[in-house]
Amino acid sequence: MGMKRIFVIVALLLWACSAWAQADEYRGFQCGVSARMEGVIGSSWISGNATFGYRFNRGNYLGLMSGYLMGSGTETQFRGIPVRLDYINYIPLGASRRHSFIVGGELGGNYMMGQRSGMGYDGSEWTIEPTSWKGFEPYACAKAGFDFNIADFTHLQLAAFWLFPLGLGVTAGFTF
Repeated sequence: MGMKRIFVIVALLLWACSAWAQADEYRGFQCGVSARMEGVIGSSWISGNATFGYRFNRGNYLGLMSGYLMGSGTETQFRGIPVRLDYINYIPLGASRRHSFIVGGELGGNYMMGQRSGMGYDGSEWTIEPTSWKGFEPYACAKAGFDFNIADFTHLQLAAFWLFPLGLGVTAGFTF
């Protein structure tokens, strides 16, 4: 695919998102990108994610999130692809109602590959994680944070979340 074609597609997507965002209804297609850091006892990871979904009204968004994650535990390194449902409830703040407090959750899983190191492992082979069911590890979290309206079509979202049962994380990203 040529560079001009990619540029035209990206421009059309941004135009469609900005046309939606300038409407008073706050309804329709919404997309976003984010970076996150997460951890549970014994391991931590970072990820880059994209979410695509539908904003039903001023207060409710439901989308599908995916991306790429990398992390490490005590004797293993891992990589994965998250696949999750993403729900956000927006609670407008102030008289202008441009900014919002957000609460929500994610439910789904991560498709994981691991690389063991240490005694008995040479660290050269990536395999499906043995602790998971065919490489799929369930994932659930609750999140809370803020959505700042930077421009009429771009919002900055900052949130903290609690991974079930024993993890924490933070995320920062933009929605369009």
